[in-house]
Amino acid sequence: MQEVIEQGAKRVKVFLTEVAGRLCQEGLPIGDDCRINMQISDAYNAAEVKRDLGFVDKRERFWAQEKFGTDDLVEYRANQEKSDGERLERLKTAIFNKFLGGEFIVVRASRYDDIKNGVDNVIIDRQTHEVVCALDEVGDMNGRNFDDKKAKVLAKNKGGGVNLKYGLGLVPFRQENQSGLPLFLIALPSEKIQEGLRSFSADLAEPSLYESRLFSFWVSLLIAQVKSFLLDLSHPQGKAEIQAIQRIVRAVQRFEKTLNKFQWT
Repeated sequence: MQEVIEQGAKRVKVFLTEVAGRLCQEGLPIGDDCRINMQISDAYNAAEVKRDLGFVDKRERFWAQEKFGTDDLVEYRANQEKSDGERLERLKTAIFNKFLGGEFIVVRASRYDDIKNGVDNVIIDRQTHEVVCALDEVGDMNGRNFDDKKAKVLAKNKGGGVNLKYGLGLVPFRQENQSGLPLFLIALPSEKIQEGLRSFSADLAEPSLYESRLFSFWVSLLIAQVKSFLLDLSHPQGKAEIQAIQRIVRAVQRFEKTLNKFQWT
């Protein structure tokens, strides 16, 4: 059983490498793991990128020492690849690309923004080139961990959304800071993550039945959050804030319209 899961995890990894290759050909600064690549940023000088990479290494060394009693980053990252959190992030990135890749670009946030700003994925509208939203994740469907993560996401949205230092700007997809992005939560428990890996098809055009069910489930979660987000939007003050809110609403509503196509797949 475990061997089948590991084989599925390898298929997801290879699939994301192929997606990343296609996105790089479009001019997007994406690494093989489908993350925004900080090191090919044109928005910040080399010294600033180096400081941010240092921040990532320092935080991950702390976690490596805390979890495994070592500060070896290679060992830590190899262990993280097998964690539910990492596997869920890769799985959802792969599945979202299968179903939404024609209309939206779905990539993983940079390591810096993952750690600093709590963002796992960034979704960009291919038609307007606007960043639609960010995604976070949790490996539970109920209980304290789920409730805590849900409360944090809600607080961030009510506080004006999340920031991305290494975001993706407008044409030609230049990396630049993005602020005030809505954040939505994706959830899936461990046993469902494992089933998703076992059932994952490497064929972009032919998702498995379980992938379709998973995506439909995530769509239902997202639509409910989108509606709640739009309902809770504060009344903007001043021309600049009004324009910013209008842009966000326009982008999120288009995203919702696309999601509705898949609600019963």
